[in-house]
Amino acid sequence: MIEHLDGVKETVDYLSNARVRFYHNIEQEGYPLHWHAAAEVIMPMVGDYRLDIQNRPVLLHPGDIVFIAPGVLHTIEEPKAPGQRLIILFDTTIVNQFPEITTVNPFLTPHYLVTKENAPAVHSDLQDLLTSILQVELVNSPMKNIMIYAELAKLVAVLGNVVVSKRNSSNSAHTAYAEADSESESLTQANLSAIYNTCEYIRAHSREKITLESLAARAGFSKFYFSRLFKEISGMSFVDYLNSCRISDVEKLLADPEASVTDVALQAGFNSISTFNRVFKKVKDCTPQEFKRLGNQLQYSGRFQL
Repeated sequence: MIEHLDGVKETVDYLSNARVRFYHNIEQEGYPLHWHAAAEVIMPMVGDYRLDIQNRPVLLHPGDIVFIAPGVLHTIEEPKAPGQRLIILFDTTIVNQFPEITTVNPFLTPHYLVTKENAPAVHSDLQDLLTSILQVELVNSPMKNIMIYAELAKLVAVLGNVVVSKRNSSNSAHTAYAEADSESESLTQANLSAIYNTCEYIRAHSREKITLESLAARAGFSKFYFSRLFKEISGMSFVDYLNSCRISDVEKLLADPEASVTDVALQAGFNSISTFNRVFKKVKDCTPQEFKRLGNQLQYSGRFQL
């Protein structure tokens, strides 16, 4: 299935001027450690499928759906028995034009797993969307690519809604017995919009110096209320969210074999190399130097047929 592999970087071979690639994969073979700029969605239809995503084992049963974010290192184990699986690789540039989607991207990284057990309300909807996307792919229409991207945007939006609703449900449960407290009012539409707009601002300006105080003032809140509200709605602190955006930027910059780790860290907005190394290790489970070596070692290319 991997058609062009240079070290651990896969270049997706898009076809027919599209930015989407479909695989009805029936091969009983594994795929080595790799990453790609495309997002990946995998749904086994027959048989289990085992992956290792950023040093975390993931077992997929038939009907399970996993979204793997761009730039994430992963391997796919050789299935122990014949099976079938739908795999979609797609360029996220178009769907990321929607600010709501870019806001939830950090929560879909490195991957997001949907099963009928952990998301019964939307699991069948996502299965239907994937089936619909595959059906559109088989249609001979001049508007096919637009139709496919409309469905992909819907798929990512559904995933985003799952993330937001789970966080809101958790927050609501946390404050269910404190209705008289100001926390019970924090999940208003105005506050949600303010935090989502802030997340979009952080992603767009992550290379710049951004402070909690400046963001709070921009959103119209006090520093302490904003800090609590951001954590309550996003599920992570302002600093953790900013660092996740910067690390995502670093991954792309390190794809350049000539780039130095220090220069990339500074370019991405880190002022302290020791802080950068610590944050990178926390997010990626490896050091920046190890990550860069993975991209430069084992230089080879191969073609694996579907």
